[in-house]
Amino acid sequence: PTVNIRSYTEADDKKVKEIILEGMNDVTEPRINNAMKSPLSFLIYSLCFLSVYYRPTTNVFLGSFVFVLGFYRIICYRIQSVRHGYIQKSMSGDLEDINQFYMSRAKEGFHFWVAEVNEIVVGTIAVQRVNKTRAELCRLAVSPTCRGCGVAQKLCQVLEDHCRKAKFYSIILKTSNSHVAAVRLYEKIGYSLKSNYRSWIDFCLNRHYPRMLKKLK
Repeated sequence: PTVNIRSYTEADDKKVKEIILEGMNDVTEPRINNAMKSPLSFLIYSLCFLSVYYRPTTNVFLGSFVFVLGFYRIICYRIQSVRHGYIQKSMSGDLEDINQFYMSRAKEGFHFWVAEVNEIVVGTIAVQRVNKTRAELCRLAVSPTCRGCGVAQKLCQVLEDHCRKAKFYSIILKTSNSHVAAVRLYEKIGYSLKSNYRSWIDFCLNRHYPRMLKKLK
């Protein structure tokens, strides 16, 4: 399909937020799977199995079953709570007033774009200034119906051209290990891993937050 990239306008607000929200919902599902496969979950399951294997009594078996069931319910509740908080936080801040946060700060290098196919908004991307020489790529999202069609790459190319004109020498971005498709895209267009933030809680829940960097030529 023919993809048209243009600057954001207020008329795009509703569709932009819908696309970004769809993207966040798609990312949270892999995070749930990661949590259930995390070292912490594996440890609990192993302890329950060993308790039954070495002391195969009815009381121990029932106790282990109840414990695993309770642990599973706690994990599910916690994940849903984190998911709700993540979505609320992500839909606030810069998205509350895109014109004010991005478009009115064009002289600082800020900007927000949308991608259109057949005059329908199907993708978004934004850039924020980090310092005089570095910008940050953010709010990259593409409608599920247009993924794999090159929309994200075209959005990233427009952003990079903008950054060169604004005299930025590098672009940084933050992502998640659960967003596999995004990480592959960034690597394909020249981004490399700069750092991989991971606290002990992230380790227990099998979470990574890669920071990726691309130097502009």
